[in-house]
Amino acid sequence: MLRDFGLIESAVATLDVWIEQRNLNDVLVYPWARTPIEGKFSLAYNVAAALIDGAVTVETFTDEALAR
Repeated sequence: MLRDFGLIESAVATLDVWIEQRNLNDVLVYPWARTPIEGKFSLAYNVAAALIDGAVTVETFTDEALAR
């Protein structure tokens, strides 16, 4: 988690993510997740969840997690 390193979410202004273009085009097709299932296929959602929670798990893709 960010807090383990003395950071808070609001301290992160930008983040660079390197990913193969084919994964972005073929797998991560939702820019912003509106449902938990879309979250599984959203790069932005997965990166945000990893930053906030410290990991992406099954619990990342629940209605409650998405509502955060």
